[in-house]
Amino acid sequence: MFSQAGREILIKAVVQAIPSYAMSCFRLPKKLIKNLHSLAANFWWGDTKDNKKLHWCTWDKLCKPKEEGGLEFWSLNEFNQALLAKQGWRLIYNPQSLLARVLKNSYYPNVSFMEAGCPPGASCVWKGICWGRKILQEGARWRIGNGREARVWEDKWIPRPSGTILLKKPEIEPQTKLHYFINTDGQWQIDKVKKHFHEEDIPWVQGIPIDLYVEDTLTWPYTPNGQYMVKSGYRIGREINLHPTRSSNMEDIHKWWKMLWSMSLPPRMKLFGWRVCHNWLPAKTNLAHRGMDVNLSCDLCGHQAETLTHALWGCAKVKTIWKLVPWYNKCAHFKNGSMFDIMVTLKEHLDKSEFEEAIKIMWAIWENRNRYWNKLPVMNGIQLLDWIFTAYPNSRKRKEQPTTLDMKHQQPKKWIRPPTGHISINCDAAMNTGTAGVGTGFIWRD
Repeated sequence: MFSQAGREILIKAVVQAIPSYAMSCFRLPKKLIKNLHSLAANFWWGDTKDNKKLHWCTWDKLCKPKEEGGLEFWSLNEFNQALLAKQGWRLIYNPQSLLARVLKNSYYPNVSFMEAGCPPGASCVWKGICWGRKILQEGARWRIGNGREARVWEDKWIPRPSGTILLKKPEIEPQTKLHYFINTDGQWQIDKVKKHFHEEDIPWVQGIPIDLYVEDTLTWPYTPNGQYMVKSGYRIGREINLHPTRSSNMEDIHKWWKMLWSMSLPPRMKLFGWRVCHNWLPAKTNLAHRGMDVNLSCDLCGHQAETLTHALWGCAKVKTIWKLVPWYNKCAHFKNGSMFDIMVTLKEHLDKSEFEEAIKIMWAIWENRNRYWNKLPVMNGIQLLDWIFTAYPNSRKRKEQPTTLDMKHQQPKKWIRPPTGHISINCDAAMNTGTAGVGTGFIWRD
């Protein structure tokens, strides 16, 4: 039985890699992609043939980058488009390949690949490449040489961080190339530039050097060498197809999630912290909100409804566990809010190792709660803390411990015979946590 962390690795390394070859050649049908997403989501949430689990969010949310609160699963639709965009990039930079020559002769004999059309009766291969070309049209930038390839209005060629197209459409014929504004000496025709371009665009245009002996080249600005990569193309595809909303505090959001995923914790605890922040754990109020008929009272205290905040922080029985932690006095005054608010406040008041310990304790409290839910033996506060800090010691303390032993200075221990008329007794005892009984043993020797 895989943990969620193990299922995450399997989905990324195996499930989503299987259709990669087909997706690099053809556009997969939407229904097929939907079915593949459904299978991956069922596996991720733990569905089996006889037991269907609750899906706490949509697949699109899981496909968000980790710094935005997702898990960076591939959305196969955009992944398919990014792979096909790679084929289009190869047509541009390898025009002498057999595929490029066949497609050019069939679909764009007199124009460039970026200007080519897609007739209704085109092959599935060409339709897929044209679909992938949308990513290139959105993300690629022209590096101007002699101005004979880049189009004035239709292409992105202004080297401006805030926008690479002109602010005002010039009153010229469509598909006009930039060399229309360049004279025979390799200089911009200032009169034409001032006549047709917006005043804010003019300094940017004048700052572009012209070289009549160099062709315009299409570059990919998201890589150091200017060559297209599927990973960055996938991000552009997500922007095109989903138009994700951007809040004003995106920098703080990115900082929070990067901190969470960089903690020195086992993967299962990082995933637990991620689910706590999203309130995607089966506390009773969450189950009732999703239509399940459950008794909302907390099983431990029996006085209040079991929200996630109550189960992990506010319950009187849980408070007895937190009070055993040395640094609890720093956060004893916290008021109950959402678990995300409590997590943020904990991060503000605790150092890194203490905050990691807080995540461990929450995970242990939740595991203990699930044992009670399933009518299994549970641990008291001291037992729980002893278990979690023994099974998952602080990573900093582990590093401080010596990793190698100097065997040269260790002398082997030998049994020494007692004096005549005396008896030597060697004894020992052992016990297993959670198991009734104890084992003892002794040896009498003279």
